[in-house]
Amino acid sequence: MHPGRLHAHPVERPQLMRRVRRRALAVLLGVVCGLGAVELAMRALAPLPTLSREERFHREIAIADRERLYRLRAGARSDWSRASAQDDRSVPFTIDAEGRRAREFDSGGAGAELRVACFGDSTTMGFGVGDEEHFPYLLGARLAQRHPERRVRVFNCGTHGYTSAQGRAHFEELATALRPELVILAFGYNDADRSALDEQSIAAAQPPFTWAPLHELAESSSAAYRSLWKLAHPLRARPRPGTRVSREAFAAHLRAIAERARALGARTVIVDSCVPHSYLRETTRSLAEELSAPYLCLRELFECAARSRGSETFPESARGDAALSTLRARWRGDQPAALLLIDRSDPARLPRLLPLRDDGAGGDEVAGDGIQTIATPLVPMHAALEWTIADRANIEAHPRAAAYLFYRLLELEAQQGYDTPVLDEELWLRGIGDSLRTYVSDLGHPNATGHAEIARALDELLARAER
Repeated sequence: MHPGRLHAHPVERPQLMRRVRRRALAVLLGVVCGLGAVELAMRALAPLPTLSREERFHREIAIADRERLYRLRAGARSDWSRASAQDDRSVPFTIDAEGRRAREFDSGGAGAELRVACFGDSTTMGFGVGDEEHFPYLLGARLAQRHPERRVRVFNCGTHGYTSAQGRAHFEELATALRPELVILAFGYNDADRSALDEQSIAAAQPPFTWAPLHELAESSSAAYRSLWKLAHPLRARPRPGTRVSREAFAAHLRAIAERARALGARTVIVDSCVPHSYLRETTRSLAEELSAPYLCLRELFECAARSRGSETFPESARGDAALSTLRARWRGDQPAALLLIDRSDPARLPRLLPLRDDGAGGDEVAGDGIQTIATPLVPMHAALEWTIADRANIEAHPRAAAYLFYRLLELEAQQGYDTPVLDEELWLRGIGDSLRTYVSDLGHPNATGHAEIARALDELLARAER
């Protein structure tokens, strides 16, 4: 057979390759033009959204994580003024080389180590405060004063936006390496978020971990990709009533962390970090009682601290104290005050307002001394009572504010799935007064004064537990 029939002529081979390349180039050009036309059409129908200030800030300090959805970016440096348009004060902060909020408190020394790990959300992380102003660092300084014989190390493992589910994964990842003697858990605010999706749906709608950075780039730059992604993951756009993490799941996550900590020989402290709403107060308190763990409610702490210069109630709680027969309250100040009582066993949960007096009667020891007091008998079911002292003028002018001080509107509880309903913040402020702003910066995140108060309260709580 003729050799030319078996092999292409050497002159024809380059021509064949050129034709193949031209056709491939034409196909590629057609695909690119087609995608470009689709992209232009999609942008005309659905223009690319501009990333919000919060989204830009999040991408600056966080990266994708396989188990926790995202984690802090090791070595990141930023400024809290970039996080929110509500507060443009420049407060720089740092993420350390381990991907935790700086600075870690380390007292140094050669003594036995006292290692404390704080897990939580943006409150624990120290949203809006400097590297030496968040409560984990301040708590470390206090513990070092009380335990000079030991080397105190406190790790701030808080991450903005984290729920108890993410915190559980975070703890499992770090527990063995950190070897804490004490674990502080402060979750709840994001668990109670009434977002469009629950935790499982959010996780299911994430891109595969290996191409998360490429997905982030494509979603922010291509309308066509964003639309296709939503079609492929309809859960991303499906509204869902209810909280992000249910009360039952919230309790289960914290219980699992506490049990794991106990297995490692660590004690646990439970902190209700929700301010001002305290959505999961009863669940958190009950869990702390179940685990025999010290408990701190920041909403109650700040309310008490806001009045601490002028008020006292004896005792702070009457739960389970059947021998108590009289509640005494005292207020130092010029503004008329009132004692508010609410019976949790009463379905209506209507608060009673009892004015304090400075006339030498009704429990007031000395008339005209600027100290308003009251001594009131407690009903037999007093273990179901809760109380607080409030500005009487505000309460009388806005009666509904009294109910909001206790967050006990049953119809809202049933609809919202919280232990306590979402409150009207304006009414709540009228009840407690603007003094709370001494401790919180934006009705949610403690400021530097608030963090110092948290550290003080935790230190006292731990000191009592050590006795």
